[in-house]
Amino acid sequence: MATGTANLAVVTATTDLRFRPLTRSDLPLVVRWQHSEAARPWFGGGLSLEQAIERYGPRIDGVDPVRMYVALLGGRPVGYAQEYAAPPPPVPVGAALPGETVGIDYLLGEDELVDHGVGTALIGAFIDRVVRRDHPSATHVVARPDHRNRRSIRALEKNGFVAGLWVDSVARPGEPPVTEIVCTLDLHAGYADRVSETSGSGTTRTSQTAEIAVSVIGAAGRMGQEVCRAVEASDGLRLVGRYGHGDDLGDLGGADVAVEFSVPDASPDNVSHCLERGVHVVVGTTGWDDARLTTLRRQLDAAPPSRSGAPVGVLIAPNFAIGAILMMSFAAKAARFYESVEVIELHHPAKVDAPSGTAARTARLIGEARRAAGLGAVPDATTHDPDGARGARVDGIPVHSVRLRGLVAHQEVLLGGVGEMLTIRHDSFDRSSFMPGVIEGVRRIADHPGLTVGLEHYLGLD
Repeated sequence: MATGTANLAVVTATTDLRFRPLTRSDLPLVVRWQHSEAARPWFGGGLSLEQAIERYGPRIDGVDPVRMYVALLGGRPVGYAQEYAAPPPPVPVGAALPGETVGIDYLLGEDELVDHGVGTALIGAFIDRVVRRDHPSATHVVARPDHRNRRSIRALEKNGFVAGLWVDSVARPGEPPVTEIVCTLDLHAGYADRVSETSGSGTTRTSQTAEIAVSVIGAAGRMGQEVCRAVEASDGLRLVGRYGHGDDLGDLGGADVAVEFSVPDASPDNVSHCLERGVHVVVGTTGWDDARLTTLRRQLDAAPPSRSGAPVGVLIAPNFAIGAILMMSFAAKAARFYESVEVIELHHPAKVDAPSGTAARTARLIGEARRAAGLGAVPDATTHDPDGARGARVDGIPVHSVRLRGLVAHQEVLLGGVGEMLTIRHDSFDRSSFMPGVIEGVRRIADHPGLTVGLEHYLGLD
C-alpha cells in the first residue's frame, strides 16, 4: 500500500478533484478501473473494451442522455462518475413533492486510493462541481449501490445520503439481477453541514456517519477492558455490550460487530453464537488451528447476512499491534535470503498458551516464503535434546517461548547467513499498543466478508 501517496490524496482530494467529459480514448482506462480489485465484484468482473464501447459509446456521443465524466485528482485520472435523470424518491404523506432528482453513479478505480477517503471526496466533489452546475434546480440526488457494497454505502452516508428502499435492478442481458439500496440526498437539508471533513492526520470524520454498534466478549479481561475503553473513545463507534465468562450473549446488545478476546476453549462457541445472529466478529483469541478454521468456514457459508444485508465477516488476528504486523511482513520478505532462522517470543507469565499466536503465524509465513524460494530445512546438527532445549518446530521453524514477570508481549526473529545476522524485533510495552489495530478491524470488517486470518490483509500488507 502506498501510504504516503494515499494520505496526500486524502488531504488534497476535496480541493484538487476536477471532472472533464469522458471521451472514447478514456475507455481503456474505464475497463482497467472496472477490473481493479475494489471494483471487480460490483461489475461482474468488468467489461471488455468492446463491451465498454458498446455500452458507453452512445453516452459519449450524446445519443444516450447519461453524462459521463472522468475524475481527476491532481490532474491524474483516478475514476469516473455519471449523472442521469432519476425518478423522485418517495416522501411521507403530506410532505412537499421533490423537484428535479438526479441519479449518480461513480467508480474510484485506483486501488491504492481506496479506504483513504478519496471515494467519499469524489462523490461530494461531483455533486458540488458537476450536478449542481448542470442541474441548478435539483432538490435531490439518488444513488443505488449494490446492497452488499458497504464501502460505497458508507461513502454515501458520509456525504449525507440516507439509505432507503431495497429494490431489484432490471438485469441486462446475460447478467443476474442485483438488489440495490436507494440512497437519497436532500440538497436543501443542510447538505454542506453534513459532508465529511478531512483532518490533517488523513482520517475522514463526520458527525452524520451511522455509528457502528460494538459488543465486547471477554470484557472483564485485561485486553477486553482495554478494548472497551478504546471503543468508547473512538469516533463512529458505540459500545452496546460487555460480556464476561458465563454471561448469556443473547442478541449481543444489537451489535453490528463483536470483538472477541476470551480463551481458546471458549472462543469457537462465542464466534458461532455471533455468526448465527449475523454479527461480524473481530477475534483476538488464540488457538485457531486448521481444524477450527475449517469448521468456521462451514459456519460462515451457512450464516445469515449481517444487519445491512451483506455477508458476515470474521477477522482472526494473532496480533493487532501495527508494529508486530510489520515485523511479520518484514520477516517473511527476508526469509528467502537467509539459511537459518529462529523465532523467540517473550510474554508475561499469565499467558496460558505457547507458542504465542503471533510466533506461530510468523513461523508459518517464514516457512511459506522459504518453500517458495526453494530453500530446504534450516541447518541444525542437534541429535540429542531430551529436554527440548531447541524449542518447538512450527512449519519447520524453531520457535522458543519465554515467560517472565514484567513483560507484556515481545518477539524477535533471528535470521542468519555466513558472517552476518539480521534481527527483527517488536516490543509491546502496554496493551494500548493493540488498540489501533482492533479499531481498524472493527471499522473495516464489513468490507471483508467471509474469513480473514491476519490484520495485514486489511492494511494492504498481504
